[in-house]
Amino acid sequence: MTHAFTDSLLEDHIHCHSKSYLRFQGRLGQATDYSNLCARLDARHRANAFQWLAAQSMTADVQCFGGSRLEHLATGHALILDAVGGAEGLETHFHGLQRVPGESLLGPFYYQPIRVYRHLQPSSTVRLLLAFDALVLGHLQGLLPDDGILICGPMFRRIRVPLRVSHESLTTILTRLRIQVASINEPPLVLNRHCDLCEFKRLCRARAEEADNLTLLSGASAKSLRWWGQRRGRSGGASDDAGDDPR
Repeated sequence: MTHAFTDSLLEDHIHCHSKSYLRFQGRLGQATDYSNLCARLDARHRANAFQWLAAQSMTADVQCFGGSRLEHLATGHALILDAVGGAEGLETHFHGLQRVPGESLLGPFYYQPIRVYRHLQPSSTVRLLLAFDALVLGHLQGLLPDDGILICGPMFRRIRVPLRVSHESLTTILTRLRIQVASINEPPLVLNRHCDLCEFKRLCRARAEEADNLTLLSGASAKSLRWWGQRRGRSGGASDDAGDDPR
C-alpha cells in the first residue's frame, strides 16, 4: 500500500478519484498500449529536456541525480536535475531545481522548481504539479517559492508561472485527497476522458456496466446525467412533463 502522498498520486486524483483510491490501496491494473506509448514519449521528452537544460545553464555547476533521491540541498548546486525529494509525508519527482538568490534555511539562496511538459500549452494539471513541487521544496528549504518554471513543447519553451493561485487550489485538492484515503468507502465511480489512459480501464468499465452507471452515457452533459439520476431515483412511474426536460 502507498503511504506517501506523491506527485503521481496527486495527478491520479486530479484525473479520477477512483484511480487515486485504487492506487493508494496498492491495487494494480493493466496498462494500455496507448498509456505505454504516452509514457515512453514523456520519458524521452524529459531526457531530452534535461540535456537541454544542462546545456543552457550559465555555469558548469549542474548535478543530475538520474531519478535517485535527493538527501539535502545545502550543497547549493546551481541546477539540480531529475531528483526525488520528500518531506512531511509528501514526495515528488523534481524534474529540475534552479538556484536563485534569497534567504532560506539553506543560506543566501533558495530553489525554484522546474517541471517538463511534453505538450506546447500547459494544462491546469501540470500547473498544480508544479505547485506541489514547490510545496515539497518549501518544506526542504524553509521557504515556499512564489514562482516556478515550466518547460513546454518540442522547442522547450520556458514559461514562468506564479504559483500563489495554484497553491490555494492545491491546498483544497490535498485536503480532499486526505479525506478520501482516510475513508473506508470507495468514491463514486465516474468514467471520463482519462479512462483511455488508465490502467484500471477494464476494471472500472466492468463495474460501471454491472451497476448501469450513468457515466456510460458517453457525451451526455452533466445536467442530463443529473436529470436521469433524479428520474431513476423516483419511485413508481415518472411523468414526462415538459418541466422535466433536461435540455
